Amino acid sequence: MKLSITELKRERKITKNEIQGHALYIKKLFEKRGIEMAKDPVCGMYVDESESDLKIDYNEKTYYFCNVACKQSFEKNPKDYIE
Repeated sequence: MKLSITELKRERKITKNEIQGHALYIKKLFEKRGIEMAKDPVCGMYVDESESDLKIDYNEKTYYFCNVACKQSFEKNPKDYIE
């Protein structure tokens, strides 16, 4: 049985650091191929900027999101997610 990252995280079979490490690895692979990746400020996943329709311009910066739920969380309170 295959589990998604969310399911693995929920069942504590994968840590936040492992998820972030995997996301960074994927980002580097894409960048080697010339694809710009943006970090989703909500969950930390990397998103292909050229392919994503899920984005918001906030304080003169564009933020990209991996899914609608992350975008909605950001829209509710962006200051919680900006470093």
